Amino acid sequence: MRIHDYRAQHAAPVWCGGMLEFGIGRAHNVHLASLPNVSLPGDVSASERYFETELIGQPFAVDKTAR
Repeated sequence: MRIHDYRAQHAAPVWCGGMLEFGIGRAHNVHLASLPNVSLPGDVSASERYFETELIGQPFAVDKTAR
C-alpha cells in the first residue's frame, strides 16, 4: 500500500499481476488491482490453471462473461 500511495503522489501508475500464486495470492492481487492508481493492464489468471489442489478450498476462476 505504501508503494501504491507513494507512486500515486508522484503521478506514477502501478501494475499488478501474477502467475504462480495459490488462491490467497490471487485474492491479494485482485485487491491490489482494484486500487485507483493501478491503471496499467495486468494479468490475474485462474489459480486452477497451475494447481490441482487449492489451499483456500475453492480455486479462483476466470469468468469470461463477467463485465
